[in-house]
Amino acid sequence: MQSKTFQRYLINILVLVSLQLFLSNINKAQTTNEMFLSNGSEPSFVVDENGSYHLTYKDNQIRYSKFSNTGTLIKNFNLSPVENVNRCFLNYKHNKLIAVWRLNSFFNNTYIKGMYIDTDQDSVINNPVTVSDEYGDAIRFNPRVNFFNDSTVLITWDGDGSLSQQSAVYGRFSDASLTNIDSVFMINDDIANSNAGTSRIILSQDSAKFLSVWVDDRTGIDKIYGRMFTVDGTPLAQSFLISDSLETTTLYNLSGTLNPLDGKFAVLWAVDSNPVWQLKLRWVDQNGIPESDILNITSAEDSVIEYPDFEIDIDYLGRMVVVWEEYSGGKSAIFSKRYSTTGNPYGQKIKVSQSSYADNVNQYYPKVKFYNNQLYYVWWQTNSQSQKIYARIIDFDYLVDVQQEPGYFADDYYLKQNYPNPFNPSTKISWQSPVGSWQTLKVYDILGNEVATLVDEYKSAGTYEVEFNAAKYTSGVYFYRLHAGSFVETKKMILLK
Repeated sequence: MQSKTFQRYLINILVLVSLQLFLSNINKAQTTNEMFLSNGSEPSFVVDENGSYHLTYKDNQIRYSKFSNTGTLIKNFNLSPVENVNRCFLNYKHNKLIAVWRLNSFFNNTYIKGMYIDTDQDSVINNPVTVSDEYGDAIRFNPRVNFFNDSTVLITWDGDGSLSQQSAVYGRFSDASLTNIDSVFMINDDIANSNAGTSRIILSQDSAKFLSVWVDDRTGIDKIYGRMFTVDGTPLAQSFLISDSLETTTLYNLSGTLNPLDGKFAVLWAVDSNPVWQLKLRWVDQNGIPESDILNITSAEDSVIEYPDFEIDIDYLGRMVVVWEEYSGGKSAIFSKRYSTTGNPYGQKIKVSQSSYADNVNQYYPKVKFYNNQLYYVWWQTNSQSQKIYARIIDFDYLVDVQQEPGYFADDYYLKQNYPNPFNPSTKISWQSPVGSWQTLKVYDILGNEVATLVDEYKSAGTYEVEFNAAKYTSGVYFYRLHAGSFVETKKMILLK
């Protein structure tokens, strides 16, 4: 009897130790504090396969830095030998990085410069290359670079050019090392008296074609247009309208990305919805046809600042996150909100930047990337004394403060953490489905063996709760998984006897 009691005691101790480690890891994954990365402004960044930051920013010159996901500096060097530069943009694919930026000349004209970086090296591979055409009397801005594959990139920019005296969107293909650059071509339609700019490129799921989107005032009113191209830059059709044809307010800035889950393009823009600014989104299918209504991503309560910077990203599960600049307490700060696979808000928004408004600082130029279920943020913080770049990593499942339970909307799917947890011998599991569907809720052991089916039936839209009695099971870690329509989620629970 004493032997059995001692064995049970050891099992309980082991489970408690495992529980503490598990909860410790959860807390670590939930959120990090702000990480100071560098002095500078106008950041652009990517996340590599190891979860490290690759960052470009302006600090008199254009600089490149690599940081670990804890903010430890790994490497750092200059990209640009001159000071009259701004708005650098970075992109990455398989240890290859290309940075592009705007160079201001002494004669009020500008060029787009680019540089290839091998992340295995401690220095740049080549000198800056002029990737815009040689037409000198032109103002160019908003440079971007996109990888089609390991060997082909497309560089785009807005502004005047040799193809037209009007403001337009231009592109140029190159190899990944920027040594072989094709001819410049115009991306928007060549329409008289049309000024196009603020462009973005979104690659299709198979990289066989791409969508270009831009702001265009061809009708005298700012509108968002799109145009589909093949990978060699051949337009598949004329441009099409993405924003509302009745839009009469100022449109500003663009962001867009691909939904890997269904191959649709997400186009996000800012609208001066007098008296406030708001972010709006529309889905476009793979053939370049807008297929959704225009969705309101923010509301008047979000206090989006005038002419804001913002960004969107979507992971392979179709989950979406948006980050933007917001007025609060007379200062600007970085806020973010996550969205479900259906595009509905999931939980409450979070203030990403942690500095208080009493610190007399403003935060601008927010960036966000998905990696391994985590959201990597970077932004630029400025006051009268300094300009600094900060970062923060937040787990997607905990896009709220650690102590705060997520707020759910009636049109969300969600699966709550069982309560109590740990439990002995029973616990309750709650979930919500916004639509009626066949639903299953099953329990698995740590080896993946199914041990119980709690629900297996059609259920109408609503909130439900069941009890799991584990009196006949041994202490240990178990998992419960909900299938409700296309929604699937798994959570961990601990039985401690």
